[in-house]
Amino acid sequence: MVGRVKTFGPHNKPSRQAAVAKQRAAPLTDKERLLAQGLVQGLSMKAAYQKAGYSAVAVNADRITERPRFVKHLDELRKRQIERLDYSIDNLCARLEHIAEAALAKNQFGPAVQAVMGIGKMMGHLADKTEIELHVLSKPSREPTDIVTLSPEEWQEMFAPKPKLTVIK
Repeated sequence: MVGRVKTFGPHNKPSRQAAVAKQRAAPLTDKERLLAQGLVQGLSMKAAYQKAGYSAVAVNADRITERPRFVKHLDELRKRQIERLDYSIDNLCARLEHIAEAALAKNQFGPAVQAVMGIGKMMGHLADKTEIELHVLSKPSREPTDIVTLSPEEWQEMFAPKPKLTVIK
């Protein structure tokens, strides 16, 4: 590098890959650990952020919960919690079967049905109404787009029900 002088500017900025590698290598801060613990404990996103000491949910442009090292730590915490509490699908179904039998023994049919329905949901046989999404396509589109090539009048002419004509003699 004889005769070359290193200049400073945007062309010497570290690459995005270097920034991501540096971020992955850095250990979690205490706030990030508290945030992960709050999320694993079942707190809402807002409550977990507040418990960790953050002032707002959207702290940075790159959200903390999307950082690879944070996601990895969160997954490890969840795996440890599952192992500690023994909340496998088989174990949960066995517990619900026990609850259903105990409810039936006391003629409590409502809780028994709910336990059986819980087993069905866990096994994938039932879907909750809130899980089903309904996509309605309105013609013509409410928002103008480049995709729609028909005007509202053309669409109505092609697809609207035609009135029946009666002949009077």
